[in-house]
Amino acid sequence: MSSLRAVLDASVLLPAPLRDTLLCAADKALYRLGWTEDILDELQLDLVRMRHSTHENARRLVGLMKTYFPEAMVEGYTRLVPYMTNGPDEMDRLVLAAAVKSRSQVIVTLNLADFPEEALVPFGIEAQSPDVFLTNLFNLAPEVMTQIVFNQAGELRCPPMTAERVLEVIAAQQAPEFARLVHAALPGAWW
Repeated sequence: MSSLRAVLDASVLLPAPLRDTLLCAADKALYRLGWTEDILDELQLDLVRMRHSTHENARRLVGLMKTYFPEAMVEGYTRLVPYMTNGPDEMDRLVLAAAVKSRSQVIVTLNLADFPEEALVPFGIEAQSPDVFLTNLFNLAPEVMTQIVFNQAGELRCPPMTAERVLEVIAAQQAPEFARLVHAALPGAWW
């Protein structure tokens, strides 16, 4: 199992293909996943608010995530929040506190501006976009990451998608370099 630990911000868990790729990489032990009840509550609310899901489906998705990755839950981090100085947003301080508590090296987020370097450096944490994070994972295990995307495409039924289409969606969800690398690694016979 990898020693890399990363807390996933709710922003990267909202888009389904991006979420699936990140979770599959954790399942393949390419990194150790971290999140909190607060992060998952925000995800659930955003899924409904942005009309990606019904209340029931969002609740079921979060429940499945918690069941499948019980070791990902970070506890006891809220007492660290007063020591977090990364801006006015309470949720961002909670995410940083969870990263500190879980000894994570990375916070994966679409909102890099919410996690300024000066707030992270004292804790040895780096905020990374999903593109940088997934590209780093690809560079560590290109075959595994390519197979993850290929498998994602194979599991999609409503609507069905090719691996190329999954990569187009992932690229549009703020991971274009990762999508380019995987696309180049996929044998043409798989299309």
